[in-house]
Amino acid sequence: MTMPLDHRHLESYEFAVINPLEVDAAQWRDLRALPLAPRGLEAKQAQLPLLIELKALGDQLRLDLLDRAAQWECQNDAPLLSLMMRSTSSADQVRSHLRAQLLVRENARQHVLLRWYDPKVFTHMAWLLEPHQIASLSGPITQWAWKAPIGQWQQLERPDCDPDPIRGFKPSSAQWETLGRIGVINRMMRELLSTGEMDRVDAPLYPMIDECLAQAYAALESEDESDARCLARQLLIFGRQIDQQPEIASRISQAREGATTYVGLCRDLDESKLAAKAVFSDPLKHERVPNHVV
Repeated sequence: MTMPLDHRHLESYEFAVINPLEVDAAQWRDLRALPLAPRGLEAKQAQLPLLIELKALGDQLRLDLLDRAAQWECQNDAPLLSLMMRSTSSADQVRSHLRAQLLVRENARQHVLLRWYDPKVFTHMAWLLEPHQIASLSGPITQWAWKAPIGQWQQLERPDCDPDPIRGFKPSSAQWETLGRIGVINRMMRELLSTGEMDRVDAPLYPMIDECLAQAYAALESEDESDARCLARQLLIFGRQIDQQPEIASRISQAREGATTYVGLCRDLDESKLAAKAVFSDPLKHERVPNHVV
């Protein structure tokens, strides 16, 4: 569910997260920010998120914060408040839980800093994670709110299920692969909007775009983002089997040989002929709605 960031909604949340790498210190210095740097990363505290206890600010400061957020968003791409959260737990309990979620084990030897607190990432956590993973990430938090990278503020309820006491919200290998494509997914969505091929942002489109990107990277056997986005767009618009059509299959084969790019090979492609062969041409008819996104 989308929502405006107004006084009524701000008042309904107990906590917020600010990313000091994207927000000037002057905007949050008086907000009694609590560092969320996990144990062992205290030296990098200035680069890691901060927790704000909204109810402790007082009425006037909360009103000032709302004005600051509006002014900041008029001048910057990133919102002043990365996330807002509802919870009846204490600030110490919420802080302790969130600190423990920042370092995630990627494999037997390595922990990585997962920037779920970035709204450009959290947008995808909402559809990518399973309900028990969302429950594990949420802990004492009952609802999240964030501004989607393209669109309005969104809300996510904590699923009514038990968290995994052993794995927590640790992503699977397939989820790690998608997390590595988040930037490409966001850029492709912006491109589709700018060209008018999509007229709105729908959460179910994100997994569809990711699946098309994964198929494109595999088909091209290349890490070139422009080529992958070009083929993924064709798969999304004209159907996942369009790469079996001769005019697409031959271009994929040539791109694999490395003599030229797939983008270059498609400059003379007549897409009106592809449309006639499309399995479907409206991806919005193939939505998959995660039941824990509201």
